[in-house]
Order: sequence, then structure tokens, then C-alpha cells
Amino acid sequence: MKNADSTAKLLLNPKHWPSLALVVQLRAIALLPHSARMRAGAALGEALQRLAPGRRHTAEVNVKLCLPHLTTKRQQQIVDEHFQSLGKTLIETPV
Repeated sequence: MKNADSTAKLLLNPKHWPSLALVVQLRAIALLPHSARMRAGAALGEALQRLAPGRRHTAEVNVKLCLPHLTTKRQQQIVDEHFQSLGKTLIETPV
């Protein structure tokens, strides 16, 4: 019992609050209905696509190199779908 008390006190230290906040958010996400998690994941993926231009560029180059026979519009759709899928995967991880 003494070990559990010391662990709890350690975790309540303010330096651990960002980690605790993340755990609480992940637990809350896991409680959402599947459809809500998928919508949130798609939105997260779109945000990641805009906030990570280097990763977006890498994905675009890879798609252009691997699928040169597709139109530019279709290549961009694949990149968009990739980031949406990535966001959904990140949201599904806590489950």
C-alpha cells in the first residue's frame, strides 16, 4: 500500500500534469461512439496534413513516383485519404 501511495503522489506532481491531461483525453476519446471517433480522426488527419508540410510533401512525392499513371487530381485524393486514415488510426489507438 505504501508503494501505491508514493506512486500516486509522484504522478500528482505538476511536472506530470501534461502527461496526465493526455491520458485523460485519450480515455475520453475511447469512450466516444465509433462514428464520432471516425469524424474526429478525419478532422485530425486534415489538420495534420496542413500542419506538417514536410510530411505532406513526402507523401505527394511518393504517390507521384509510385503512381505516375494517375491524374494529378487522383494523386492528390490519395494523399488526402492517406492523411485522413492516419488521423483515424491515431484516434483509434486509445481504444
